[in-house]
Amino acid sequence: MARKKSTSLCATKLCRNKRLKDRRLCSKCSLRRWRSANPVKARLFALKDRARRKKLAFDLDHEWLAGFLAKNGYDPALHHIDRICVLGGYVKTNLQVLPISDNIAKGNRERHGQAYAF
Repeated sequence: MARKKSTSLCATKLCRNKRLKDRRLCSKCSLRRWRSANPVKARLFALKDRARRKKLAFDLDHEWLAGFLAKNGYDPALHHIDRICVLGGYVKTNLQVLPISDNIAKGNRERHGQAYAF
């Protein structure tokens, strides 16, 4: 016999977080649903937050980022959005789409002081 979920919990299957009184979902499930419905806008906010935390320049907008990602065949499961120059900010002339493995290797080379191999 299956247990019935408490009415104060999130409506998402297997989620055990509490929800607000006027909502069906908890904040975590709501944010996950929003991110899946708005992938470009979610990526833009993530880049903007990272630029703010690192105190870097930021001049991207939604339309430009959507075109950039479409033109470069961006797939979040396979690619990262990378800054070409690490000291530069998140600006239109300083971004590239790299496969995840290449971006990790680039970060390791920079951390350990080795020259670029591109």
